[in-house]
Amino acid sequence: MKSFRLALPVLIILGLSVSCNNEIDLYPDDAPKILYVLGCLDGTGTVQQVKVRKMISGDSEATDIANDPDYYLPDNPLRVCLEDPSGRQIDLHPVCYPPQNGGPFHQDSNLIYELRGFVPSSGKIYTLKIEDSTKGETISSQIHAMGGVGFTYPDKRFVNQVLYDFTDTSNLFRIKYTLSPINLWTVTLKYVDFLKSGEKICRKATFSSALQKGNVNTEPERIFTLEYVFNIFNRLIKDSSDVDYRMFYRFDFAIWGGDGVLSYYLLEASNYTDNRKINASNIEGGKGLFFAVSHDHLIDLQPTGPFYDSLSLNDAVRHLKFYHLPYGGVYTDPDTTQVNPFF
Repeated sequence: MKSFRLALPVLIILGLSVSCNNEIDLYPDDAPKILYVLGCLDGTGTVQQVKVRKMISGDSEATDIANDPDYYLPDNPLRVCLEDPSGRQIDLHPVCYPPQNGGPFHQDSNLIYELRGFVPSSGKIYTLKIEDSTKGETISSQIHAMGGVGFTYPDKRFVNQVLYDFTDTSNLFRIKYTLSPINLWTVTLKYVDFLKSGEKICRKATFSSALQKGNVNTEPERIFTLEYVFNIFNRLIKDSSDVDYRMFYRFDFAIWGGDGVLSYYLLEASNYTDNRKINASNIEGGKGLFFAVSHDHLIDLQPTGPFYDSLSLNDAVRHLKFYHLPYGGVYTDPDTTQVNPFF
């Protein structure tokens, strides 16, 4: 008899990438039916998010599970709230996002409970509570809210006033940032496609890299040689016969810091390819993870003129058809939603 349990673990670090993952693992038919919780407390107050799914055990085909959210969404309406140190409770509200792309559960209804604009106090203990009034059951977890993380170079106060040289081999461009138990930095390329049809399309693409605390002893940094930057361009942008030429606009950088709960989970998860990693759980009454993050951004960092020349003429990237001058028109961000890469 086939038996499946649906789990929605957070992150799997594969090389330098971090990605969200859905998976199915075999379990005995008599495995307990409990809920899996994935919750995040954002110290900057951008958005607090919690995902709740059933852990499924039974004689079900994987394709049936993937195509019918009734298999893995909770049976009853839930109340999801955050409780602050004073005992005040703030409700999170259900939001249905578009289905996730790829993976066996690409048709996941992607129901998430969320709260925007709530800023927790750094270092204070917050409690996540998930209540099923029909069954009279409560799931809970506690964590310390994270303090701020940020960039120490470049200085975000002056990002829009300075041109940065990615071609100077004697003084290589770098980002430096404050250290958390785990850090994830991202760089976003913002550019414009000019199509042969005459259409103009604003684009952006993001590359991510993770850093565990054990890898460094001092303030972390990432050096960006021209070769490294061009590797990112080639990884994120593909040549297209529809494109007449492209113009580069700006770089965005972001740094996300995660707490020790998330760091421990990732270390445990890297040891297993099956669902034994869900035992690294801090959820009372269920399984899963409630962790804390904080983040900072550098927006619209502009390179010097020689970078545009190299982007246009260098053999490593000339096939991408970038023009040798920066885009000077109005750039409309194609996606202004701030996404938490740890979720």
